[in-house]
Amino acid sequence: MKRCNIALVEQGSEQRASLWVLVSLVVAIKASLWALDPSPKFFFGDSYCYLETAKTGWIPPDRSFTYGYFIRATLLLEESLRPLMAIQWVMGVGCAVGLGYISSKYLGARPLRVYLLAALCSLEPLQLCWERAIMTETLSLFLMVLYLWACLEYLRGARISAMVLLQVLGTALVSVRLSYLPLVGCASLALPFMAEIQDRGKRGDMRRPGGSRNWWLRGVHLLLSMGLMWAMHGAYKWSYARLSGFPAGYSGASGYILLATWAPVVEARDFPDQELGRRLLESLSFEPKDRRFRNDQLFSYGGLVQRIRDGMVEEEGDRFARFAALRALERDPLGVLKLGLMTLWDFFDLDYLRQMVLEDLGYHQEDEYRNFREAFQGRGFTLPEKQPITWSKAYYALAIPWYLALLATPLWGLLVPLRSPVGSRGARALLLLASVCFLGVVSVLAVQPVVRYLHPMAWLALGVAASHGGIPRKRPLG
Repeated sequence: MKRCNIALVEQGSEQRASLWVLVSLVVAIKASLWALDPSPKFFFGDSYCYLETAKTGWIPPDRSFTYGYFIRATLLLEESLRPLMAIQWVMGVGCAVGLGYISSKYLGARPLRVYLLAALCSLEPLQLCWERAIMTETLSLFLMVLYLWACLEYLRGARISAMVLLQVLGTALVSVRLSYLPLVGCASLALPFMAEIQDRGKRGDMRRPGGSRNWWLRGVHLLLSMGLMWAMHGAYKWSYARLSGFPAGYSGASGYILLATWAPVVEARDFPDQELGRRLLESLSFEPKDRRFRNDQLFSYGGLVQRIRDGMVEEEGDRFARFAALRALERDPLGVLKLGLMTLWDFFDLDYLRQMVLEDLGYHQEDEYRNFREAFQGRGFTLPEKQPITWSKAYYALAIPWYLALLATPLWGLLVPLRSPVGSRGARALLLLASVCFLGVVSVLAVQPVVRYLHPMAWLALGVAASHGGIPRKRPLG
């Protein structure tokens, strides 16, 4: 008995030592790179909206207000962007360490692979660039890692406490970045049944006719999961309405965004007033059937959204736009899917993709930065004369092959559950589900092939890499 206790103590010490090696490795890489490029980055006009919310409490109609409040909290420490940059650096460390921990504990990766993947996550160009930006990417990715960890904890034991935690984290995640809503919704539906399949695999009764009569219990868990999601997301929508004055919802401009995104599929008959819809489509400055004008339809003067706003108040116009977008989806779902596939194909037009990368980095936007600087220079922030061109931006611009490879993450992930141990398939299928959701976001729910939207896919791709060839370990890191 004494020898057994000594062995357990030695095992625990080994696990803690491995975890500290992981943390030390990530911190060393991140700190070295941060010393070379600590400058904050800005993306117009998102960064403007977030800082305006932080300084005045203004609630933007089409962007996260919770990230603006998060910035506001960091300003209590110091009236500058340095505390925010430091906190986002810590979150970047947390994302890489979280990848290593999840890879070891849930995906069965061996220590050498864990260290390698955590190091790659620390060096990944999307993470490095947006970790330095006044944007939602780093906070949302950190919350996504915590959310996936809570999902994996639920899959291990189907505990109600884990379900409550993952729904809290899922609501926070969606409030920071709405593009995570497909993942949160799909996971809420699928996790109770993933847990049952994983539990049956562990007991070895996957093929036994009388095995595991717990589907009714999973049904109860499903109802609880959807009920918690409905209640928490409803509370968020109510809070948004109280703070913003817009109707209860995730944002005040979701209808405009959907209409512009699916504009090539929309026809006059999809609008509540078909004659008005016909006149609207005929008066546009941009050809509505050309998918590459969808960003202009959303933001530019003479575009579809601006035309609607000219004739209607904000709330009425957004309802009008949402009705038309959803009617187009109902009438021609294959057309919307085809449009998404064409958006995905646009990633492989390298000239167009390089243009998108430069837009992400704010190149050739001197006037926008000058206006931005004038707006915030005298309000507690010290900003450089010009937006700096740093090595992390150059690295981001050179990584186009990596971005194209990320689009194949779901295909690679599809192989993982088929060749992994039965008892771990639920956990590995979760990564596949997440990668499929984000592939849908960057295609069906995007107005252009935006490289920035691949940010969570980079983390998931490394998680899928941890899954290949792994066997659940009895002694994970930590």
